[in-house]
Amino acid sequence: MSVPSRMSVAGNLWKKARRLSVIPTRFPYISFPEDSTLGYEREIATAHISLSDAVSLNFPTKATRMCQMSPETIEQSLSSTVSRNYLVSMTVRGIIFDVDGTVVRGAEPLPGAMTGVTTVADRGLQRLFVSNNPTKPPTAYEHRLEKAGFAVDATEVLTAGMVTKRYLIEYHNTDTIAVVGETGLVELLAADGLSVADIQTYDGGKRTSPDVLVASIDRSFNYDTLCLCLEILADDAVTFLGTDPDVVIPAAEGNVPGSGAVIDAIANVTGRDPVAILGKPSKIAREMAIDRLGLPPDDILVVGDRLDTDIALGNEAGMQTVLVETGVTDAADVSNSSIDPNHIIPSLGELESVLESLS
Repeated sequence: MSVPSRMSVAGNLWKKARRLSVIPTRFPYISFPEDSTLGYEREIATAHISLSDAVSLNFPTKATRMCQMSPETIEQSLSSTVSRNYLVSMTVRGIIFDVDGTVVRGAEPLPGAMTGVTTVADRGLQRLFVSNNPTKPPTAYEHRLEKAGFAVDATEVLTAGMVTKRYLIEYHNTDTIAVVGETGLVELLAADGLSVADIQTYDGGKRTSPDVLVASIDRSFNYDTLCLCLEILADDAVTFLGTDPDVVIPAAEGNVPGSGAVIDAIANVTGRDPVAILGKPSKIAREMAIDRLGLPPDDILVVGDRLDTDIALGNEAGMQTVLVETGVTDAADVSNSSIDPNHIIPSLGELESVLESLS
């Protein structure tokens, strides 16, 4: 049957296909020019896709059509900018590890974490530990991970606090900045000459209104702080920013409120959403991680326990993604989410099998 207009493979089919290791993340959605043909049968909820000799897959879909595509049709419809190399498995040269819920919980290593981190070291892969916890500097992560049994250098760490500082230097270098957050974040942001102060220093008119309000996790956050935020953000000229979107974070005692909970509380009371929320999966966090590794995105594997941060960061950057089930995400979360990891494993102990499937 002739196709009168451009048509793409059903999203349901591609969504399922991307989760298999044999489909590299670089392979694009397939579109058909006007002279292409499709065979289809209504009421059959099955789809078939063949990519040359590389793979032939069948999937049930929610669609009411069966798309049957020959290798020739697919190859003819590929953009001229896409090479046949995209039909082979990726080469992993670098790993982005999330920290809390993936490698450690509190001060303790998670099951399988030592095996997974050792596997990466044995393969000689580059690595970067990227955390949405904005309260600690990289040196603190180095010491914390060392105590848990992992040999990590501070240069291998990127935090939401560092991403936030980069954003402020780029866009608010001369502005006054009030911080709802802990001492570690205030000190980190102030270290490079930014005009930063804890929000409490603005209480009772002690200071003129700041140019920027940065909200983050704050274990001393209370009603009085919320009232002060309401007062400051009543001025539309004040820019509202958040360090990271994590509503809950894994801790030794269980999941606890994170920066996202504080940001949401302020947003709900003031009626203002943040102009930007930094940390994973923001564009600036992706750019900083890629720059630190010095690798193209399609040579990087992201491993984490959160769909909306770790997996979203990888998907949006064109990286392969691995969800571990040792953190805040369970099977129900995956089935109810529009964010799909390429691979799901119980713990980092199974990372070797993923790397083998991609080699």
